[in-house]
Amino acid sequence: MSSADVIEALYDAFRPYRSGRSRVSGCPCCVTDEEERALVARPLRELPPEHLSGFAFSALNTWGGERDLKHFLPRICELLVAPRPMAVNPQIVFSKLPQAGYASWPADEREAIARFLRAAFAEALSVYPSPGNDAETWLE
Repeated sequence: MSSADVIEALYDAFRPYRSGRSRVSGCPCCVTDEEERALVARPLRELPPEHLSGFAFSALNTWGGERDLKHFLPRICELLVAPRPMAVNPQIVFSKLPQAGYASWPADEREAIARFLRAAFAEALSVYPSPGNDAETWLE
């Protein structure tokens, strides 16, 4: 399965969580109104890393809930492996899954995440060592 197929499978698995909301609420001390608006101002696949990195870092703790995380997770994953990757450590993103109840998610969602992680790690290994490539991060 190609990287593009793995990403597409994530979008398919998490399609039911599309957000139709005008904002994703965050802690008013931690998340600005501007950040909340930017998160929903564009279609999911067009969200740039700078609009999504704060959410990826703060999800479930000070910004959004499980449904929000599931909605944004395909784009977050896509940006983690993009040529200009999002400035959030994959360990932070994937450490949120247990908090979101990952073990009880539907099988298709868990399998889409597992396929993505295997593909990301395989890609990191295929070019390791190289500047900016940290296969250890993906392994952890």
